Amino acid sequence: MGFDKKKVKELITIDNIFELLEEYGGEPEYSEDDNLVARTICHNHPHDDASRKLYYYHNNGSGLFHCYTGCAEPSFDIFELMIKIANIQFHQAWDLDQAIRFLVYRFGISVPEEVEEEISSVLKEDYENFEKYERIKNIDLKNYTAELEEYDDKILNNFSYDVILSPWINEGITQDIINEFRIGYYPGTNVITIPHYSEDGRFIGVRGRSLNKEDAEKYGKYRPLRVNDTLYNHPLGYNLYGLDKNKQAIKTMKIAIVAEGEKSVLKYGSFFGQDNNICVACCGSNFTIYQYYLLKSLGVEEIVIAFDKQYKEFGDAEHSHLVRNFYKILNRYINDTRISFIFDDKDVLGYKDAPLDKDKETFLKLFSERRIFEGGIFK
Repeated sequence: MGFDKKKVKELITIDNIFELLEEYGGEPEYSEDDNLVARTICHNHPHDDASRKLYYYHNNGSGLFHCYTGCAEPSFDIFELMIKIANIQFHQAWDLDQAIRFLVYRFGISVPEEVEEEISSVLKEDYENFEKYERIKNIDLKNYTAELEEYDDKILNNFSYDVILSPWINEGITQDIINEFRIGYYPGTNVITIPHYSEDGRFIGVRGRSLNKEDAEKYGKYRPLRVNDTLYNHPLGYNLYGLDKNKQAIKTMKIAIVAEGEKSVLKYGSFFGQDNNICVACCGSNFTIYQYYLLKSLGVEEIVIAFDKQYKEFGDAEHSHLVRNFYKILNRYINDTRISFIFDDKDVLGYKDAPLDKDKETFLKLFSERRIFEGGIFK
């Protein structure tokens, strides 16, 4: 099967790259010049003390990665990175054609009708061989559904649940909500433990909120938890934190609030009661099409994007990136669902604050002033 590598590469967006890095443990961030920086996953397993030395330079669609540590050949494209990931994380020897085919189907890139059927059948075989692909099984990319593998939930018995989590209690998260979401504490690494469940309640991973300042600065505040030799990670783009508990309220109210972090879900439940909790977290700043369809299947009529205030001043590079990100989300989904955005144009939030990080009244004000796209403009 022949592919025009250059043409496929041009159709893969920087947001696609971000999503892929996130799913494979790179913990990417947009840089001020609107490129990407991530942990190295090109020559090591994710989170094994990986440095943030993997850079992606978009270059108007001709994008290249550059690894500033560890790689014998430090510059490579997205296809070569996919080959490296398959080899390191899943012990699969992929060639260029397999990598291109995977990414074409993964991101829904349009291909000639005559090869679509062939791609589907060959890709199915790839997935069957790719046994541990980010712990996904029974994937159906055409219908945007994927069943995630489970972990043994006995690991949750290793955590403490009688410790008062003062940092979160002091922020307004109630003990009832902490208990409801089975938030615990792991003294082994001094982290708050946050178990993740699929929409149907299967245990699919644990993330930890580091309480050590040095660790938080070095590795990030939130990251998958490692206990002994097991890393309890899962592909974040294939799930929404809190949906297992909040889907009935979302179905009833026909509205969902999508925040970046798990803590926002807990704050919403604390502010308004768990029975009224319509908040979920995408665990990053990338709202994937899989996450969209998880909500769409519940009959939502409006999705409210409530991302962090990732800018210091209006008009700075981070602000411009946030606005572009909002428009990308809007353009992707506006034809099917009403999309609105909580946007702090009154400067009531601090830098990197989530809309739910302040008190209930502040959130309600921000929510009431959310930007709704109608008639071709934001209102």
